[in-house]
Amino acid sequence: EMDSSNVVAHNMMGVLYNERGDFERAQACHRNAIRIAPKDAEGYKWMGKSYCDQGNYSKALSFYQKSTMITQDPETYVLIAEMYGRQNNSNKETSFYKKAAKQGSKQAKDWLTKRGIAW
Repeated sequence: EMDSSNVVAHNMMGVLYNERGDFERAQACHRNAIRIAPKDAEGYKWMGKSYCDQGNYSKALSFYQKSTMITQDPETYVLIAEMYGRQNNSNKETSFYKKAAKQGSKQAKDWLTKRGIAW
């Protein structure tokens, strides 16, 4: 039985449900994690990932942005860049890859380098 106050457990259960395509349960787990620890960026990031995998890019973007208001994480900037790429917004896509690259993201640096873009 899961400790109802364990944020990591809620997020990891959400990830497992998400991998199985059970987005409703995944999002319920992440909502619980956010409710328990609203200042923990991970819950917002995982909720965004679930919405992304579900194809709801605008909601995914919203949760990713909430995550970056708590922690400026290069991995989340990459996820935001990918969302903008899926929405064909190349200016914002490039902008967020640059933010991630400046914070040391190899993935972002590679993406920019392949396109001949300095960061």
